[in-house]
Amino acid sequence: MLDPLNLWRDALGQWENRTNQVANQEMKSEDFARATNALLGMSLGLQQALGKANTALLKELNLPSRGELLELGERLQRIEDQLGQIARLLGAQGPAAGPAAVAMPPRTRRPAPLAAAAPAAAPSEAAAAPLPPTRRRPAAKKPAATRRPPPRKGR
Repeated sequence: MLDPLNLWRDALGQWENRTNQVANQEMKSEDFARATNALLGMSLGLQQALGKANTALLKELNLPSRGELLELGERLQRIEDQLGQIARLLGAQGPAAGPAAVAMPPRTRRPAPLAAAAPAAAPSEAAAAPLPPTRRRPAAKKPAATRRPPPRKGR
């Protein structure tokens, strides 16, 4: 019996073999090598131009390039390694070397007495008693753009 799928597989296999033979013959030619070389040269030139334009754009936008970010990451890693070494050295010296070992001075200031501790005044006296004057801060200077220039003296 005739199998259409088997015929399809055979036809497809023959087509692939013939296409590979033609492609291999063409790739061996001198014209193909020249065309491939020209395309690769154009691609490399375009890639370099885009890289320069990208670098200029990032510089104009005040953003770091990929190389600068990688360099920064390496520097941070070295700093973290050095901090780890310092922490290990301080840990090896014992707890006496830490900031907790510094003696704090005694606390000598006492909190102000509460108003409830003072003798209670009559409600009418408390309402009539004037409040102590509050200190006012001097007004902040205006920015230079909104300030008026000083008046000119005689010419």
